[in-house]
Amino acid sequence: MDKNKKQQIKDIEVTPCSGNIYADTGHPNPEEAMAKAKLAILITTTIKKKKLTQKQAAALIGIDQPKISDIIRGKLSGFTLDRLFRFLRSLGIGIEIEPKVYPETVCQKINYLPPLTVLPCQFPRKPYHARAC
Repeated sequence: MDKNKKQQIKDIEVTPCSGNIYADTGHPNPEEAMAKAKLAILITTTIKKKKLTQKQAAALIGIDQPKISDIIRGKLSGFTLDRLFRFLRSLGIGIEIEPKVYPETVCQKINYLPPLTVLPCQFPRKPYHARAC
């Protein structure tokens, strides 16, 4: 690499990431946006693991195929967290929500509330199944 390129690289200002790209870029609701993104990734991964087409996944979930395409592409503004949770349930995936407590100084430094960790939980598909995972 020549000296000019090295100098240009040194002049780039780098800002450390908080762990939430939505918070770092000024999204109005970064925690919700990050949670939706994680759920969409889990939905997409589950569809791929089950080797379902978008049409098959849509039929299983009870929505139309273009909405599956939106989820896969990350176009999530038309979906609530609750709706994404229901879609996972329809795919046979349960969710456990595990709160994490961070030191107050960390939350003040990065200027947002700590996120919830969403963990997938497999269980049999039964309507209104209330058993803990």
